[in-house]
Order: sequence, then structure tokens, then C-alpha cells
Amino acid sequence: MEKDLGGRPERVPKEDEINTIAYWVGENLSLPNAARHAGVDPSTLNRWMEQGREDNRDELITPYKKLFLLVSKNQAEKITKLLNRIETCPKNFGALCWILEKCFKEEFSSDAEEFKYLVEKYLKLQDAYESLTKRQSLQGVAKNGGKVDSSSN
Repeated sequence: MEKDLGGRPERVPKEDEINTIAYWVGENLSLPNAARHAGVDPSTLNRWMEQGREDNRDELITPYKKLFLLVSKNQAEKITKLLNRIETCPKNFGALCWILEKCFKEEFSSDAEEFKYLVEKYLKLQDAYESLTKRQSLQGVAKNGGKVDSSSN
């Protein structure tokens, strides 16, 4: 028989709290800020997410698991969108990496493997871009008989 330790009974996430938190996570907010939007203390959300992770592993059906799965899904979708934006528009690399690092610390903190890979990929893209623009510039000079075309400036 379990011993009653007293204190306040554990609060279970309500449907509207689950939906609000999941929505704001999908809109680039960190978990603590998404929790605040739902009127939930960030430490409570951390407990709920940990319980949801355990319930998911144990294959239980609980509000904690629902919260965990919905937030995880929205985080994955948002990360995918941000990474796609980095690939298609490397000029925004710094801002997009900042969002990833602040909102998804586990995967994108400065010491995380995914973040290191992303920075390495960006540097390669930047080198390729600079090489391409230099090559195009040299080709333009060659077409003009060695003269720099000042009309494009």
C-alpha cells in the first residue's frame, strides 16, 4: 500500500492547455513561454512532459502522453520548416539558428551534434556561394575584354 505523502493532488493537463501549449510551440515559442500562454507554470509543464514521455514509453493513454506527443509533433514540424528555410535562404542563417537554439535547446544548443552539423553545412554553402559569385564576376570581366562593367553598380 502506498503511503500518502500529503500535499496538493497532482494536476492533469486540460484539453485547452494541451492545445494552447502545442500551438505556441509550433509558432516558435519555447516550452516555458508556451506554458505561460496557457496559464501553466513552466515547471509544471516540465513535469507533464516527463510524465508524458514515460506514459508513451509504457504505452499508456493519458493526457500527459497526448501533450507529449502533440508538442513533440509540432516541434518536429517547426524544426523541419526552419531547416528547409535555412537550406533555401542561407542569408537568414543566423536568425534561424537563433530560433532553433532558443526554442529547441536539446537538439540545437551550441554543443549539440545537430547544431554543429548545421553550422558546418552553412559554412560549406557560404563558401560555395562566394566561389560562384566570384566566378560569375570573373566571367563578366572576361566578356568585357578585361574591363569591369561599372553599369551594374
